[in-house]
Order: sequence, then structure tokens, then C-alpha cells
Amino acid sequence: MTPLSTGSSEDVVLTGACEISLERAILRYRPPSGSAPSQGAEDLGLGVVLTASPGGEGRILDLGSGEVRLFNPDGPVVLLGWVLASAVERIRSNLDQDPQSVRRMGFAMALKVLNRTGFGALTRPLLLRLGFRDIVQDIDPHEGAAIRVEVPGHGVISLLLDADSAAVLVDVPWDHPSPALEEALAMAFHSGDRSWVDGERISLSRAVDVSGRQRYRLDLPVPDSVTETRELLARVRAGVMSLVSLFEPERHGAVAERVHVFGARDSLRQVREGGGSRRFPVFPSTRLRASSSTPSAAIEKGRSRGDGSAAGASRIH
Repeated sequence: MTPLSTGSSEDVVLTGACEISLERAILRYRPPSGSAPSQGAEDLGLGVVLTASPGGEGRILDLGSGEVRLFNPDGPVVLLGWVLASAVERIRSNLDQDPQSVRRMGFAMALKVLNRTGFGALTRPLLLRLGFRDIVQDIDPHEGAAIRVEVPGHGVISLLLDADSAAVLVDVPWDHPSPALEEALAMAFHSGDRSWVDGERISLSRAVDVSGRQRYRLDLPVPDSVTETRELLARVRAGVMSLVSLFEPERHGAVAERVHVFGARDSLRQVREGGGSRRFPVFPSTRLRASSSTPSAAIEKGRSRGDGSAAGASRIH
């Protein structure tokens, strides 16, 4: 495939059908539609395609965790680069023999891609996910992607990050409103305050699905740079620690002491502010074949932020 070089960091959307081989491509990916999410705390949602079959599931190496995940190769596809065939062969040969070297190699690739592409609508979710996984590993190190906090007398709540729409999701194990938790969330994350990025407010809403499961949603200001992303995640970290301090004070003391001794993880400090001198294409759909070809498609500029709001959500703050 011929890269589109226009001297701009704006995103480009290629509309229409195209024929291209995705093997060796570096993509933003999601699990196939209808399959159970398998994302762990270390996954970035950025990976190198190992195999991709037309009409079937593809196998992709996540560059954060070094684990092989499944994805839908029929689109939409966000293409951020390519790797050499020799690199893919090295990954395949070491997956079972030396998984740690694969993980190190993958993370180095991820940083290189992010530094080359720069900050934009396509890379913002990756940077948010990269920063949030640092928070998970500092506060609640485990294999999942959520931070668990026990609310005495009620159960364990789980805080996750919706990186695509810049929101913190709070799953609770009960099916009724909790004014005490709502107040704690509003206080911890300064809901309604203008002290966040560019004076934007945080909004807190609650939604209940058909099964009665309840979820709170904190919509965050959308950062426009690596620096703003780091500042936003520092606020999120402080908000989570405030909840832990309120509901689990002993655990808060242990976490704070550990972070004081070893330091807080900050992977985003390895991502420079500049970069992004080229546009990178988004393919709404693809037809795969054995060899690559230059796609024939219309080019359309586009920058957008997915709303991602839960249906029937009620605004609280």
C-alpha cells in the first residue's frame, strides 16, 4: 500500500471498498462482533496482524500485553503502519519460547508508532488506555482492566475506562440508586467543576440495562495533546485514590506507601508531544487477498469524537 503523505496530522477516512492484505499491518482493533471481550489490563487495542482470513476472524498480537487476540478483519480498520515480514516471523517463533521478549518488542513497537503518528483522534484512545493501565497496575494490579473498590455493606464496584469516548464507567452490583455513592463520585471526580482541561465540566449520569444492572458514567473532558492526556489521567488517578481512601482507608495507605517508594507508573512520558506529519487512513471495509494493492477509494477528511452515551442514561451532575 502507498502511504498518504499530505503534510498534515489530520485524520483521513477512505470511503468505499478496497482490496488489501492486512498481514503485517499495525492496527487499532476491537474483538469480533458478538464475541466475549477478552481485553486484559495490559492490552492497548493496538496490534500487529499475524493472520487475517476473508470473512473470518483474524489473529493480532496486542502490543501492550504481548498476547494474541482475535479481531474482525472485515472492518472498520484503522491502519497506523506496517512491520517487516522478518519481525512477524520473529514474533511467531518466540510466542511460546520467549513470550517476555515478544512483550518487550511489542511495547517498543507501540511507542514507536505513537511517536511517529503523533496525537490525534485516532491515537487519543490508545494514549488514554496506555495511561489508564498504569493506574490499574498501581492501585489494583491484576489481570483485568478495571479497578475494584469495595463499598462496605454493599459490595465491590468496578471502575473502567471507555477510551473511545473518554469516560470512566462505574459498574455497581446493586440495582437501585445510591445517593451516597453518587455524592462520593461527584466529590472524587469534581463533577460539575470547571477545574479540568480547558475549563470543561465532568458530567455524571446513571443508566440501568434491561437486566437491571446499574452503571454510572463520568464523561471526561476530551484532551487535545499528550500533555493534556497526562494531566487528565493524573486527575483520574487522584479521583480513584479518593474513592479508595473513603471506602478502604487501610488499602489506600498501603497503595500510597507503595507508590511513594517505587513511584507512579507514567508510560506516556515516553511519548513525545510532536510527530504526526502524515495522515493515516481509516478503511470502513476491506476485502482481503494474498498480496497488497493500493486501495481505490475516495478521500475524506474527518475528525470526530464518539458520544458513546448509554441509552436511557439520566444526568446527575
